[in-house]
Amino acid sequence: QLVELSNQLLKLAEDKKSTGFLGAFGFGGKSDVPVAFRLCCRALATFALCQIRGDDAIRLRPDAYVASRGTERLWKELTNLPAEYQPMQTVVQFVQAWVADAGRTLADCPQLVSQLTSRLFPDTQNCFARPPL
Repeated sequence: QLVELSNQLLKLAEDKKSTGFLGAFGFGGKSDVPVAFRLCCRALATFALCQIRGDDAIRLRPDAYVASRGTERLWKELTNLPAEYQPMQTVVQFVQAWVADAGRTLADCPQLVSQLTSRLFPDTQNCFARPPL
């Protein structure tokens, strides 16, 4: 189910529309989904897929072995984003460091969501945000 969720997130993260005849062949127009939301979806999907071991078990401890499950392609996409992501370069670098951190596990996903939403959508409160002190 984690793979299915990640695949749905990756569909939302596509930079071009994938619907319709032309979209089916990769010639769709620019996505209607805001670039910040696409980055958030791409980051969550990449992180989640990196937490699946080679035996399809979910990695819940930092010391557990991590195998790539097609994550090399996702990592390459995360490091070679189109120019429209340039204004969010600091967030992209944060995501790259988070995903590459072997000490992070799936249990850290709510923290990642909180970090992404506070960085990408600073004017929006989210359910993972900490209450003010």
